[in-house]
Amino acid sequence: GDEDGDAFDGSDSGVFGDEYGGQGKTSPTGLVRTSSVESDSDSKLNTPAGRRSNRSWADIQSGDEEDPNGTLDGSLLTPAAGPNAGATDSHMNPGHVEKIACRGFDLRRRGEEWQLKISMAGVEPRLTEAGMELYCRWLRVRLTSFQEEHGEGSLRRCRGEVDFSHNGMSNEMLWMLLETFAQFEVQTASLKLFANRISRGGVLAICEFIRMNKRADAIQELHLSHNEIDDESALELMRTLHTERPRYPPHRVIDESGDSVGVPVWLRLNHNWVRDPDAVRRSAEHAGISLCPARDRNACGTTRCCRQECPLVHL
Repeated sequence: GDEDGDAFDGSDSGVFGDEYGGQGKTSPTGLVRTSSVESDSDSKLNTPAGRRSNRSWADIQSGDEEDPNGTLDGSLLTPAAGPNAGATDSHMNPGHVEKIACRGFDLRRRGEEWQLKISMAGVEPRLTEAGMELYCRWLRVRLTSFQEEHGEGSLRRCRGEVDFSHNGMSNEMLWMLLETFAQFEVQTASLKLFANRISRGGVLAICEFIRMNKRADAIQELHLSHNEIDDESALELMRTLHTERPRYPPHRVIDESGDSVGVPVWLRLNHNWVRDPDAVRRSAEHAGISLCPARDRNACGTTRCCRQECPLVHL
């Protein structure tokens, strides 16, 4: 995950074996850490890995919702030496983590349903992996208490808005977080993870979360810009969404009537390590994955699409 070095060596060996203890390992909370849904016979994109491109996925005809100016402060994109700039384990005691966790947690009833909002963007000092372990432990206690009071399936339609952007989050930290959400079947309608250090391992965590959390309502928005995601990982994410039809594309409520309509997943992948966006798009379409580039933001957005037949993904 070092931003200045090569994140990948062009092969799957070493990524899964070293980082996650081997293919098919099961974490304590149940997500199975596997590799791609792609079969060996499927062609892989031959792209140089681990280098930023001047022309990244979804930069074409696309704005940057996470940053209206199209750029981020360099201090947010280039962490200091070490995986979590500005953070030390000495700050990651249970009391400190509980304080920031409580400040960023809101779960309240809206009408007949519950709505979860987790706001952990840019916390200082940044969470380390030890800090994320403490955070997930705190979150499990809070969600256990809620489910005991309101029922086992009470979080499956909570329209959760989860924001962990600008945190220098590693792949392992993302695994921990998504494992916790999967354990309690939390619907993460909006997952904001932009401006972190998420690469192939983190994308696989998201893919596994999508596959495992089937009883919860679908993800509607995935904000992954300004990370370290390469061509194959971007394609893998779209493949996973495609294999989960008819859950995807998701349905979302668009007005007070409570009626829902199908809308594409709002997928932000600009400013990553994608080398050939056109090749990724062609490969996706060749696999039967329907895309809309959302070039006209008056016609396309998080709750609407200009296409008569709802595509799988907005890029």
